[in-house]
Amino acid sequence: MSGAYKQCRMVDGRLVHHIVDLRTGMPAAGDLVSVTLVGGDPCELDALATGAFVLGAEKAVRLFAVQGVDAVMVTTAGDVLVTPALSGSFVPAGLQEP
Repeated sequence: MSGAYKQCRMVDGRLVHHIVDLRTGMPAAGDLVSVTLVGGDPCELDALATGAFVLGAEKAVRLFAVQGVDAVMVTTAGDVLVTPALSGSFVPAGLQEP
């Protein structure tokens, strides 16, 4: 899992987090807040989640399809994106029926 919601702080009115885009040397400024992966080796999934976070949602979805990994992603707009294999079994906590 990679996310910009725990290890972060506000600096000059801007959220700064710990996930660095190696192309810029700055915190990744993509469209994702969180990436959670389901699959095989946890170390590989951790690295893949961080890379996907930096790439952004659109490229991450394509990457997951190639890698055969399932994911739940939360965008900066608050949308929850779920890969097809998880779509039938994943329900965000706030949307569960009583």
